[in-house]
Amino acid sequence: MRETIQHVQFDAYGPPEVLTCAPVPRPAARPNHLRVAVHAAGVNPVDWRYRQGQLKWIDWSSFPRTPGADVAGLVVAVGTGVDAFRVGDRVCAMVDTRRGGGYAEQVLVPAADAARIPPALTMVEAAGLPLVTLTAIQALRDQAQLQVGEHVLINGASGGVGTMAVQWAKAHGATVTGVCSHRNIALVESLGADAVIDYTQEDFARRTGAYDVIFDAYGNRSLSDVEPALRLGGRFVTTDITPQRLGRMVGSWILPGPAVRVVVVQPSGADLRQAMQLVRTGALRPVVDRTFPLCDAAAAHRYSETRRAQGKIVLVTDAHGTS
Repeated sequence: MRETIQHVQFDAYGPPEVLTCAPVPRPAARPNHLRVAVHAAGVNPVDWRYRQGQLKWIDWSSFPRTPGADVAGLVVAVGTGVDAFRVGDRVCAMVDTRRGGGYAEQVLVPAADAARIPPALTMVEAAGLPLVTLTAIQALRDQAQLQVGEHVLINGASGGVGTMAVQWAKAHGATVTGVCSHRNIALVESLGADAVIDYTQEDFARRTGAYDVIFDAYGNRSLSDVEPALRLGGRFVTTDITPQRLGRMVGSWILPGPAVRVVVVQPSGADLRQAMQLVRTGALRPVVDRTFPLCDAAAAHRYSETRRAQGKIVLVTDAHGTS
């Protein structure tokens, strides 16, 4: 039994090269937690935004930091107080983005935040689901309060969050328009979008009064940009958390006009388990662009920073024998 595991860490804000692989003690079991041998870990833009220091205004963690919010693997130990899982279960989970820790061969996961992986999914596919799927659900269901029959536009429809948002919205009875580049149109159509706009050819914001909800999954538009495209009672939701966005959100609570919401995703085993039901029925499928070995996290970050990935980027580990 190995007493150490490999994980990725950074000791200061900076470029991808600050990420290094290092041994650390294997995490000790904790009540109400699962110890998971990680076979795959998702890479998300929030990982490199923390690494760059873009989010230091909400980041009070000390160094060294281990990035990563998405994990998929095998349960190798079950803490006291856990009845729903057993050693050997295939599980995936989102860990809190501010705490991180997913870029590792093993991680502790609150049992309440975990979900079993459907048999049809590989570990790599499952690792691409938690954060982006929970973001899509919490943005569209909770922040936008999307209703059956409404028309939602998803900006960044070919990215990690966008691919999940298109599918979740369709599964819940919405009409969906996706925005992406020309090379990604076929992908977004295959996910069920009713219409796709090539942003290099048309600015969707010029479609006056077309949408009940605009979900900016890419994070590059503001309400002032897109407000003409919203219908009366429309809602604008963004993944881009900045002090300015938060200020505009507060203002929308008291001023007339469209509602502005910023989605700050939270771990939720209940939401993740509901998503897995959609996977089982075929209404939701993961989209994985490419994989990198765990200790090539710097290369994975460089690729993620291009913002050109179709779906998710995933790190893979050699988790065998780490129990």
